[in-house]
Amino acid sequence: MVIREQIGEGMFKTVFKGTVHLPAAVAPAPVTAAILRFKQQVPKEEVDWALLERVGKHLYLVSTIAYATVAAGSSVQIATQLCPAGDLHTRLQDLADEEAQVSPLVALRIALQAAMGLQQLASVDVIHRDVAARNILLQSFDPRDQNKVHVKVGDYGLSKAGGAYYYDSRHAKPLPVRWMSPEANRRHRFSEKSDVWAYAVMLWEVFSLGDKPYFLFPDDSVVIGKIVAGVTLEQPARCPAAVFAELLQPCWAARAQDRPSFTDLVATAMRLYDTTLLEGAQGAQGVGRAQGLRCVVCLDAAADTAFSPCGHKCVCQEHSSAFASGTPCPLCRAPIQSALKIYE
Repeated sequence: MVIREQIGEGMFKTVFKGTVHLPAAVAPAPVTAAILRFKQQVPKEEVDWALLERVGKHLYLVSTIAYATVAAGSSVQIATQLCPAGDLHTRLQDLADEEAQVSPLVALRIALQAAMGLQQLASVDVIHRDVAARNILLQSFDPRDQNKVHVKVGDYGLSKAGGAYYYDSRHAKPLPVRWMSPEANRRHRFSEKSDVWAYAVMLWEVFSLGDKPYFLFPDDSVVIGKIVAGVTLEQPARCPAAVFAELLQPCWAARAQDRPSFTDLVATAMRLYDTTLLEGAQGAQGVGRAQGLRCVVCLDAAADTAFSPCGHKCVCQEHSSAFASGTPCPLCRAPIQSALKIYE
């Protein structure tokens, strides 16, 4: 790995733009990448490469390219796909400084794409542990045009496999307590349902244009007490009531088992997105008139192709070829046997 320049810095890591030299059979030329250098010691043994291979490539996940250590005993560095438009948190803060806004359709497109990426992680029993706007990367972004939005869930290189995971506090790594569920704060227990909690906090960041969760309480220990006591974030002024009630609030159920799954959230985000189009919000945003449900891949064309045997009509004919027989339906994750064009 060759580091060129620093392009970002977060709570736990510094991000550089650089190049990665892979075997010639894989990539004959150096690959431009984002290189993550962690602020605390992370041994290479903590990178589960087999797990990352199991996640595979996905439209809404940042691809991991390689990892390396500079010297024996040093912290691991992880090279990932470089997303040219930066990270969501920085972009939201820029918009706040400009007194600009994110349209409801753009926010819902972020919600849907992030949920689909996290659904893929959950489908192979991967727990992210740090879902936040700073870890949503932008392949493309326009706060006024949802058709130019493509986000990817990143920074899952240190994710853990398994239905549930207990954090080992002896490692003394900092934890993102403001994004953590009651059970994660109280017992350091992480699962898909703690990622679901953090997903809703990330959406709260979107609608508040990058505000710090629980910003009225500067002390993290006070915030932990609030979360464990059942205090959740209030509805941001820019967040539609239906989106807050149907997409965010269910994710903050006190009991983990009462929270939706990411499969549920994909369906809810898609329904809210389509409803917003049908209600005429698209007219103010300068997009075409909605004609029924949209394709969950491009979100532009009408969904005119249904999968068998589940029956979900959720993609356009152009993108139906991306779902081969045996791959999971993007809504329910049931194995697909065939795709059928629906004429109405």
